[in-house]
Amino acid sequence: MQVTETGIASWIQDGQVNQDKYYGLHRTAPIGTIMKVTNRMNNQFVYVKIVGVLPDTGDNDNVIIKVSQAVSNKLNALDAHYQVEVSYGLMQ
Repeated sequence: MQVTETGIASWIQDGQVNQDKYYGLHRTAPIGTIMKVTNRMNNQFVYVKIVGVLPDTGDNDNVIIKVSQAVSNKLNALDAHYQVEVSYGLMQ
């Protein structure tokens, strides 16, 4: 099954994740999932490995994925929050 979502991405701020790797945090995708993340402003994309769960904090209410600095750089994101489309497959 293919899952596609659109929404806001932001940077991972804590030091728990290697900022030089293409890593991300997501609410529902299983850890280890490889997810295509596309910047909706310029259509650039990168494949991101989900390494943790996006915590339910007030900061994350409108965010669908948090990504490492390397991902934001690769996508040429201009702001700390930006519009993305994420897609990934799930086993049934």
